Amino acid sequence: MVFGDADARNELVKAIVALWNNSPFKDVSIYHENGPTPNLDQLSYFVSYEIQMVTSKQMTLGEKPIDRTTGFVQFYFAGKAGTGTLKLLTMRDFVKQALKAKVFKSLKTTIPSPGRSDKDRGWHIETLIVPFYFDGMPIAMNHSDETP
Repeated sequence: MVFGDADARNELVKAIVALWNNSPFKDVSIYHENGPTPNLDQLSYFVSYEIQMVTSKQMTLGEKPIDRTTGFVQFYFAGKAGTGTLKLLTMRDFVKQALKAKVFKSLKTTIPSPGRSDKDRGWHIETLIVPFYFDGMPIAMNHSDETP
């Protein structure tokens, strides 16, 4: 089986949902790209994230090269103006520690770093960037159907 972009995204979403559902912040709604959007009138806090694949490069030589794809998950921790930033920073620290240098089934994260702090339309937003990578063989090079 070939591990690709869709597999990496599925693995990350599954891990993030499980992490959040077992966190001390499970009362805060979490959203991902291409999913439902938050109703800003009904929330005091929310978290959203997006997964981006950035580069691929060849890692080995020969007839069956392995490629490495890198990317990142960008988290946005948002709180209504006036609710304070302590909870946002605490949520960000929780995710940072939970996803730091984590080895999943076929994917690895490296060291997360804080992103920008921003204010937008009555919301304070803290960000976190979690880099990751995974290795895979191109589909054209998959030999699972070869006979010995």
